[in-house]
Amino acid sequence: MGEFDVRNLAKISAARGQIEYEFAFLQKKLKMRDVKAYERNLSIKNIEIAGVFEEVAGGIEPWERVKI
Repeated sequence: MGEFDVRNLAKISAARGQIEYEFAFLQKKLKMRDVKAYERNLSIKNIEIAGVFEEVAGGIEPWERVKI
């Protein structure tokens, strides 16, 4: 078995709408739990995602239970 190498992994598709939803949901939690972190995030214009993901066009995933 070879060594773990992130370059050999297939990326996981993440729809833009899902990314935006997840960020908004995080912000909702932070507003109640960590106001300073919430306020720092208000200036974020471009949500960065982990390298294991690849952003694709699309909305919130149909399996998501929208809570906000």
